[in-house]
Amino acid sequence: MTTGTLPLVSTWIGRWHIAVSREVGALGAPVDAGKPLRWHPAVQRQGVPLGYQAVMSVLAPHLSAGEAGRPLQALDCGVGAGHFTAALAQGYDAPLACTATDVSPGLLEAAAQRFAALDIPVATVQADSRRLPFPSCQFDVVIQAHMLEHHSDWHRSLAEMLRVLRPGGTLIVAVTRRSLLSLPLRLMWHMRAFTPLSLCQLLSFSGFTRVMPLPPVGPRAFRQLTLFAAARKPLQPNLNVKPSTGV
Repeated sequence: MTTGTLPLVSTWIGRWHIAVSREVGALGAPVDAGKPLRWHPAVQRQGVPLGYQAVMSVLAPHLSAGEAGRPLQALDCGVGAGHFTAALAQGYDAPLACTATDVSPGLLEAAAQRFAALDIPVATVQADSRRLPFPSCQFDVVIQAHMLEHHSDWHRSLAEMLRVLRPGGTLIVAVTRRSLLSLPLRLMWHMRAFTPLSLCQLLSFSGFTRVMPLPPVGPRAFRQLTLFAAARKPLQPNLNVKPSTGV
């Protein structure tokens, strides 16, 4: 299992600095230890795979590699068990080159097994979303599902996603929706949740343009728990946003 920490909360109250962190890989720790993740059955009950497929059936046909005949270069940043990448591959009816990253080796292995079972070629790379080991402007689309809400260092992760996207490339984000149904999950995992407005403001603040919340689709529980947005990397650099340098 990986080492290190991810900051969850960092704030100052007067001269007191209060900081709470989680060990890197905490979400993947059961998998890294060879134990089944306790939330995998819940993922199925909430209709997550079906929800992701519904979203990608709408979005994937509109994605473009920018050059005729070139495969779409896609990155899943924080792939987890691989459901989001699988939905993209199943919804995109053209040549596709997928790369998937996660900080947890156990989750990467679980995702690789899913991709092999579905006969989807995906390159898996263990990496921290705040320091992606890829050149700038490499990917046509970056997808991310349920990672940003788990730590307060979101600005570095989003800066890296922006950096590795080509100009005009697409970001597709899934996060936990702020609702009564998501409250137990938020308390269990000590994570934040978003409204459509707060998610769009976050992406706009991070330098993305054409930010758009997506209408709820998929099974009922999934719609109440998950919020989607799509955005683009500007064709010209935004001089008001500090660029990420990568690794």
